[in-house]
Amino acid sequence: MFKCHSTGKFGNAVSFVKEMFNISHEDACNKIQEDYYRFCETGVYEEPKIEVTNYKWTVKDYIIRAWNTNDAEFWLKYNIGSSMLEKYRVFPIAGYTAAQIDTETGQVIKSFDYSSELTYAYFTGDNIYKIYNPKNKNSKFFTFDSYLQGEDQLEGHDTLIITSSLKDLMSIKSLGLTVDCVAPSSETAKLKREDIDHFKLLYAHVIVCMDSDTAGIASMKYYEETYDLPFIYLPREKDISDIIKHHGKEVALYDFYPKLQRAIEKYVKKNP
Repeated sequence: MFKCHSTGKFGNAVSFVKEMFNISHEDACNKIQEDYYRFCETGVYEEPKIEVTNYKWTVKDYIIRAWNTNDAEFWLKYNIGSSMLEKYRVFPIAGYTAAQIDTETGQVIKSFDYSSELTYAYFTGDNIYKIYNPKNKNSKFFTFDSYLQGEDQLEGHDTLIITSSLKDLMSIKSLGLTVDCVAPSSETAKLKREDIDHFKLLYAHVIVCMDSDTAGIASMKYYEETYDLPFIYLPREKDISDIIKHHGKEVALYDFYPKLQRAIEKYVKKNP
């Protein structure tokens, strides 16, 4: 199985070959069979020749709508209100047009229109870097550009928390703690060494808090082993936003705050 966090596409081996070579499902099945039979006959594996293009997805048009009760019902479960969303430049949209363009010529290769009752655009400046469709189980996110979420809203506190998503970032901020937070633009992206070194100069403590699933634990261990950054593990739910959703703000704070203090103490010992 595969999942691309940039385009939101996912599937099995046939789907992967279909997308890789831009062919039909039937042709992808035939190609897998033919390549396998050829290998069985010759014992020779040939590296596939994949055409590298300069294509990029972008948002060509969108319509921002007003906040409504459905938005409140969705976001307030995570203790996130409209003022927090607007601070981090998350806005509800009625629909959008996404286009794949050739970055060299500006030519539109293909495009599609999408609309849903709950769709949100994540902005940096005037540009949309991500679309969030929480009710779309097959493709919740469509990422257009890489962006360190929360970087423009840093307030200069002593502690920085690196977390896994903007929703988790806003949930942590909603707990009322005097901390700053950032999150990479996708679940699989990691901060570079120069980013970590920069934040270590700016902050007295740099802590990591990712999801409590296998991928999140592996990511937290990576930051600890590579950069000596202690992490906060919250096994009650998959992430801090789900703890708030299912157990409330008080339980989330009860889980989070003591582990934050222990992580800060550990950071000081590792980085005197």
